[in-house]
Amino acid sequence: MTNRFRAVRIIAGVAAGVFLLSLAAIAAPSPLFPYRLQRSNVVFHSRIPLPGESITFLDEGSRHISRSPLYSRNDKYDVFLCNSPALFDALTFGARGGGITNPWRNVFIRPGDIRGGRVFDRQGNDRAKDRDLAYYVAHELTHAMAFRKFGFLVSYGLSAFQREGYADYVARAANHDLAEEKSVMAANGPEVHPKQSGLYLRYEFLVAYRLECRRMSVEEVLTKPLPQKLVEGRFRAAGSCQ
Repeated sequence: MTNRFRAVRIIAGVAAGVFLLSLAAIAAPSPLFPYRLQRSNVVFHSRIPLPGESITFLDEGSRHISRSPLYSRNDKYDVFLCNSPALFDALTFGARGGGITNPWRNVFIRPGDIRGGRVFDRQGNDRAKDRDLAYYVAHELTHAMAFRKFGFLVSYGLSAFQREGYADYVARAANHDLAEEKSVMAANGPEVHPKQSGLYLRYEFLVAYRLECRRMSVEEVLTKPLPQKLVEGRFRAAGSCQ
C-alpha cells in the first residue's frame, strides 16, 4: 500500500466519520441543547435558559397547530431554538428560512430575541414585522404533523403552494375572504410573490380556497400533487365562496 493510497483512505475515513456524526446530531440533537421546556405536547430545547417572557410566544405557536385536523395531543414534537447562526446552519445544512423541519420531524428555529418573540434572518435583521416566533413555531410544527401523517416523501412530492400554503394557513390562523383575496392577487403586489417577499401569502390563499370554498379535506389537499397554475386558474374564476 503506497503512502498516497494510505493517506486517501485516512482522509476518506475521517470524512465519513464527520458525516455520520453530523447525521447523528441532526437526527437526535437533544444532547446539544441542555435546557428544555415542555408546553402541552411540544418540547422546546435551548442551549440557554428560556426566559419567562418567551412562554407567551411558544404557547401561541403550540395553540395554532391545535386547529389542524392533523393535530393529536398524543403526538410529541421537539422544537430546537438555536442561539447562534453557526449552530442553525450546522444542523440545517445552511437553510435559508427562519425555520426548518427535517425528515426526523425535528424543528429548528433560527436565532433571534426569544424574550421579545423575534426571529432574525440570515443577515441578522429582525423579521418580527411580518412573522414572529409564534408564527415560525406553528409553521414548522405543521410540517412536522404532515410528515407524521403522510410521510416526508409524500409531503415533499407536493407543489410548494400545497406544502407551504397549508403550513401558513395554520400558523397565521387568519380569516379568509375569497373576494378580498382575489383582489389582492389581481393587484399583483410583491407580497403575493414568494420569491420577492419571502412570504407565502399567495400559497395560503390557494389553500384556503381549496379548504373553505371547495370544501376539500386536509388529506385531499396534502396528498395529491397539483399544478399551481391549474389551481390559480380555478381560484381566479371562482365566484362567491358559500
